Amino acid sequence: MSILKNKQGERKAVSMLDQNIVDNFLPTFIVDDYDDDVLKKLASIYSEKTLIDVRNLGVDEILELKNIISSLPELSHFNILYPIDVILSAPEIEDINFARIDKTKLNAFFIQWAKANISSLPLNLVFDFEYIESEDQGDSATHLLELLNDLSSDYHAFIVSGAIKKTIPVKVTENYRLERIEKKLLQTLSSKVESDVHLHYGDYTVVHPIPSDPAPITPVVQIKYTTDDNIDFFRNGQRRGNYEFFKVCSDIVNSNPDFDPLYCWADTQIQEVHDAQQNRGNAATWAAYGINRHISVNLK
Repeated sequence: MSILKNKQGERKAVSMLDQNIVDNFLPTFIVDDYDDDVLKKLASIYSEKTLIDVRNLGVDEILELKNIISSLPELSHFNILYPIDVILSAPEIEDINFARIDKTKLNAFFIQWAKANISSLPLNLVFDFEYIESEDQGDSATHLLELLNDLSSDYHAFIVSGAIKKTIPVKVTENYRLERIEKKLLQTLSSKVESDVHLHYGDYTVVHPIPSDPAPITPVVQIKYTTDDNIDFFRNGQRRGNYEFFKVCSDIVNSNPDFDPLYCWADTQIQEVHDAQQNRGNAATWAAYGINRHISVNLK
């Protein structure tokens, strides 16, 4: 599972995935706008099961969105990911298959309620830790394990988190390595689960989980390049003046032992930029490279 914003870079990254590896992929797009055209554009990039995350919508908006999805055949592969609060407060919403339970709900009170009302929960539960700095999630993980150990094999639990920092603690001209602690969180929980519930991995790709300030910023010339254990930030200053994005690509090609131009669409693009020694695209393009590579690593 990849939690994605409905933005140009994210859509491009998903649309360019190798169709031979997407059998177990579940893209999940957070939407704020949901008119017909927005949803049709989203549906056109990926034809398999897709979740629409409605965490930012009210109940009336969710009901309207649900009606739109039901009325358009080209959206038949969409499922709505409902916040657990909406499920509890709006019994008029029916046919719920997926529920999102954020970290604030992983407390003794909610878990006690959930264990007593398991039959009321949908069979697909997304437990979202959002931003994490360590695989040790303390009481939240302890409470979650109490519920997971009560779930049968009918249930699928998606453990979602994101470790990408909002601010990278080095100069914008310096590379940076971040360990993939999201994977360690799932591994830690998996080692302690004693039930037959199906566990699945999820993350926010190479994007910080918390929405950024909408104020305009000067983007960093960079690619966040994912391998099995790390995310390497290849950086070359800010996008101003005579910036040199092609040097970022050359750095990846020449220094990363995991680089393979045939591995995924992003790697092919990086090789082409390196070969041409010319800049390509903008911040959305560079984000698409990083996200496409990240999802490809997860799926392969």
